[in-house]
Amino acid sequence: MEKEIETRLRDLQQRGIHIDGTMVILRDSEEYMHRILQGGLTGIVLTLVANENFLTTIRNICEWFERLERLKEISILAEKASDIELAKREGKVAVIFAFQSGSPIEDNLHLLSIFKKLGVRVISMTYNERNLIGDGCAERTECGLSDFGVEVVQEMNRLGLLIDLSHCGERTILETIQFSKQPILISHSNPKSLCDHPRNVSDEIIKALAQKGGVIGINAFPGFLKKDGKATLEDLLDHIDYVIKLVGVNHVGIGLDISETRIKEDYMTKDGQLGFGKTKYKPEMYPPWPWIYPTEIDSVLKWTNLLRGLIRRGKTDEEILKIVGGNYLRVFKEVWKDQGL
Repeated sequence: MEKEIETRLRDLQQRGIHIDGTMVILRDSEEYMHRILQGGLTGIVLTLVANENFLTTIRNICEWFERLERLKEISILAEKASDIELAKREGKVAVIFAFQSGSPIEDNLHLLSIFKKLGVRVISMTYNERNLIGDGCAERTECGLSDFGVEVVQEMNRLGLLIDLSHCGERTILETIQFSKQPILISHSNPKSLCDHPRNVSDEIIKALAQKGGVIGINAFPGFLKKDGKATLEDLLDHIDYVIKLVGVNHVGIGLDISETRIKEDYMTKDGQLGFGKTKYKPEMYPPWPWIYPTEIDSVLKWTNLLRGLIRRGKTDEEILKIVGGNYLRVFKEVWKDQGL
């Protein structure tokens, strides 16, 4: 049995396009890119900013342009879905620029086209808190999309920018799905029915997402997998199975949101509170540091453990290839259309 699993595993690694839908790299970026390649990933959706403003975002983009230039032997900036397929053929990592909030566009819709020209391809509406677009999942009230937010959705559709809805409030998510004419991502959230947490999403959301052709990426953050935070790979696989039973295998992916380069100081605000960027994390939402990820999948070097787990759960090769990257690639192709401005 184990020999058969390892044979299938090697074949899945060789044939498949493997994409992590959410990754944050805060330091040691060049060394870490080698680890990503070694772990077997074809592409990563890279967080450039959480809730920063325009100028900070531009600085971050410039820094990543410089890094990718130094790493051009092993990486590709993915501006088209075909760039991801090229990375697979050439044995490189496709890097997809993404924002975890729409805050960098401030109040200017035109900046969406500017960011597209700079390589950004995925933008989330909010990061936990309310912004000009809509409400985040940590807000006390839930008002959904603003009028400006509706315009953002429409303009992103027009430009072929992929909308992400992790960290958004439920009404904001449902309204965005309603107004969007294109598939949407929820790149790193889990089913609320298995773990009732504000960062997770309801069955109603998952069904609406699937009806629009979108994908939810299952997150490895321990508190989003299991209420007590003591999660294992089996818990992550349970969340995958739940989505499959609810809406089918075509609408689930992986958004682990892990990085071995993070340290405690990365999650402290200037006044010493737990948070990220300008966002303070509410204690009822985020447990104290350190956050202990499932040991079987707490590193990019352990991506194959996910494949083994899916094989042991009885998934076919076709199903596994969809879960670990194929579903993302389908949505990228549909939304990006491999066309420039």
